[in-house]
Amino acid sequence: MGKDSSQEMRRTQAEKMLKQPKKLRAKWISRLFTLIMVAALSVATMGLLIKTTVLNADFTSKELAKDENIGKLYTEANQTLASSAQMYRIPASYADSLITKKQFRQDVEIAIKRIYDGQVTQIVDTNTLSSQIETNVNKEIASSGLPVDASVFSGVVESLASVLNNYISQQIPSTQLQQVYDAASNISGYVTLMITAGSIITVIMLILVLLLQRSLFGWLHYTGLAFLITGIIFCIIGYTSVPAEIFPSLINQSGILGSIVENYAYAILSQIVNMGIIESVIGIVALLVSFFRKV
Repeated sequence: MGKDSSQEMRRTQAEKMLKQPKKLRAKWISRLFTLIMVAALSVATMGLLIKTTVLNADFTSKELAKDENIGKLYTEANQTLASSAQMYRIPASYADSLITKKQFRQDVEIAIKRIYDGQVTQIVDTNTLSSQIETNVNKEIASSGLPVDASVFSGVVESLASVLNNYISQQIPSTQLQQVYDAASNISGYVTLMITAGSIITVIMLILVLLLQRSLFGWLHYTGLAFLITGIIFCIIGYTSVPAEIFPSLINQSGILGSIVENYAYAILSQIVNMGIIESVIGIVALLVSFFRKV
């Protein structure tokens, strides 16, 4: 009886010794797959960030239009417009209300979107400007109660729109915008490749880790590590990078344009940090859930 028991114990120990190398090998392979997953996830995330910020006309136009420097630009543009209006003998009470701040921000948004559409040589829609100025003049005349014929101003509306168009175009140089547009167009295909390749490799690594671990908790452990490490990397990039590293040629420009682009770069860095935080949270949650296997 004792002999049988002793043989059973030796057999059990032998089986454990055989299983240990397999477990150790699976553990190290899982770690290797996790590192590959971190690299692939980082590539996919960076591609997604570029696509949703720099290559996204809506994001860019809204971020640039809401910048505080646009308010300064509007003030200068309004003064230029008012000065030109008075040259056409438009009363000062009307000249100061030819364009509103809201309309000006909308014009900037339209200009940015036209750049993304490749219309770099004429980024301002002069028809929209003319319509805005004409509408505002008519409102001022109607609210004043004075017997003024609005048709008197119809002949100079296009000229005033041209003045505003020239001012905006000067503040946003077309040659530099052409460079930005060309650069964005050139990297668009690579960004799509980054997102596609990174996503595919990440999914493959997730499947391989699951097959190796043969356990949902084990899979969550390594997946959580991958997301947490990737999230930390992007948080570090977002917090330590400076705007000049993103748009060096534009930020070094003097005047309002440099300040606007600098704030836009900060908005992109903020998106990088946000993405890092999201991935870190996903990683932490996955790791916490994986610990339940030890409870």
